[in-house]
Amino acid sequence: MGTAGQRQCFVISSFTPEATELLQEVIKPAIEPLDYLVRRGDDIAAPGSVMDQINAVLGEADLVVADLTNLNPNVLYEIGIRHRVGKPLILLAGKDTEVPFDLQHLRRILIDRSQPSWVGKAIQDVARAAQAAVSDVLTAEPEKVVPAAPRRFLIELAPGIDATVDTLSPPALETLLVLVERLARGTLTGMPVNGGPERMVTIGVPAVSAYYIVRGDRILLNRVSEAMPPGTSGR
Repeated sequence: MGTAGQRQCFVISSFTPEATELLQEVIKPAIEPLDYLVRRGDDIAAPGSVMDQINAVLGEADLVVADLTNLNPNVLYEIGIRHRVGKPLILLAGKDTEVPFDLQHLRRILIDRSQPSWVGKAIQDVARAAQAAVSDVLTAEPEKVVPAAPRRFLIELAPGIDATVDTLSPPALETLLVLVERLARGTLTGMPVNGGPERMVTIGVPAVSAYYIVRGDRILLNRVSEAMPPGTSGR
């Protein structure tokens, strides 16, 4: 339970033992001394829609820390929402994590569990990043930190796709992240389907190309195939 006026830090991660260890052994020891209340999705106990509550927290939290280690689909989706909000975000990733293309330009803290002193180093790195995030907010122009309202997207897979959103390959998830970010920013283009409101959108990344049908906030993954030849990517 936080105190009045205490800053809020929300952690985006899976709920695996490895992710929970990172939360308890690194993130909380690094962030809590800076007078943050640190919470994760499983700490939200209030009745109601869990996704609505998480979307609200992503917009309101002073700081968000995201663990990319397992490339969890929910984590990637929630990172897209936080980018739309435009408030401080710290990315963590395992040393060998293949970070999606559209996140590679962002600074991230690498967690190398093979090193004996990895916990202490990770705590220092996360604390330093959190302090820098606070400094950036305090010196930023007000309009740069005003949150935008989060959007929700309904994501479906066509019947012919032998997978669920949780079991899509990392490259396919990367195309989904690109699509959601473009929808959130209002920069998505595509070809109208039969002259109606639906659009056919192609997103190409180094490993695959994905073909989507988009109508408003409804996303249908229609087909996934190997990447198009060089020079023909839909990116």
